[in-house]
Amino acid sequence: MSPYDPRWDGALDALESEVDHLELGLASGDIDQVDMSGVWEPPRDLPVLPDALADRARGLAERIMAAEQQAREIRDQLGAELNQLGTRRDAAAAYVSHDSPHPTHG
Repeated sequence: MSPYDPRWDGALDALESEVDHLELGLASGDIDQVDMSGVWEPPRDLPVLPDALADRARGLAERIMAAEQQAREIRDQLGAELNQLGTRRDAAAAYVSHDSPHPTHG
């Protein structure tokens, strides 16, 4: 059994706040809410996660994984839409020679 260190509450509160912002950004489409700061690491001065907080930490990990999956799906969807736009633009491209004579109206 791991000893309980109350500093873990603050560390998990901070992580939960980051996850809340990520989920809000994904739900609203507000890219400014989606922080891509990288992998969260607990403060190095904390002991092993107390057993009493294991369920909370697991729940946060599940939320993070779900948000990451949703972010990947959105990225893939946007990539596909950009490819379609590029394909349509290429198909609609036309070249006009500015050196050709203009028709005259009589």
